[in-house]
Parts: sequence; C-alpha cells; structure tokens
Amino acid sequence: RTRQLTLKELVAGALIEYPVYYHPQLQRRCAVEELLDHIEAIGPTAPPRALTRWAGRAARQLGIGFRRFAAPR
Repeated sequence: RTRQLTLKELVAGALIEYPVYYHPQLQRRCAVEELLDHIEAIGPTAPPRALTRWAGRAARQLGIGFRRFAAPR
C-alpha cells in the first residue's frame, strides 16, 4: 500500500493488466487490444437513449452543461 506508482504504471494496471475483457461477437474473454480492434471495426454508434437521458439528469444535478453527441453519419 505504500508503493508509489507512476501514472503510466497505474493506468496499465487498472485498464490493461487487471481487468478481464469480454468480446461480444466471439462470446469469450479477450485481451484489451483485441476488444479495441473490434470496437474500431464496428465504427461509431449512437449511445442508447436511456444512457443519454441518465447522463443529462446526472449533469443537471451536478450543475454541469451537457450536450448530446450524435454518431457521425
């Protein structure tokens, strides 16, 4: 607990080494790089409407301006 990590080490541990990622198309666990390749291949998609409503409510409660972003067409 007293070990001091650099930001790079912390990000690598938290986002690459520790978590288990699941590939939705292949229905199996995968490496983060494989999942990122899949996300890049499917391209941008619009967030579900419920998520944008939730984010808008949360932003208003926090007093933060919120702007909807639509997927590029």
